[in-house]
Amino acid sequence: MYFLTIHGSKGLAFENVFVIGCYDGGLPSGHAVELKDVDVQSCREKAEPPTTLEEERRLMYVAVTRAKQKLYITYPKTIQDKPCGKSGFLKELNLPIIDSDKVSPVGTAMAAF
Repeated sequence: MYFLTIHGSKGLAFENVFVIGCYDGGLPSGHAVELKDVDVQSCREKAEPPTTLEEERRLMYVAVTRAKQKLYITYPKTIQDKPCGKSGFLKELNLPIIDSDKVSPVGTAMAAF
């Protein structure tokens, strides 16, 4: 098992990939801004490159394309007891979403009726 950042996974591929924290504020980051809203002069003066939604979208693409067989994407339903929305990138990917409440835990069996 490998634990990698998305940046660290570039150029690699794995049978199974887990991407965790795909919620609004996580991926994309709450600090990400639209490219059109970037004040380039201010960024140059501070020597701080902005995090753009476009760059975060590219990172999401890198993350989901590392999987050879299965891709698992997780996001929390709440953070500190406050409801949390899933990442807007998930809608863009148009992937099927399975609610964890409807999946049996590992080591248990679901009865068929």
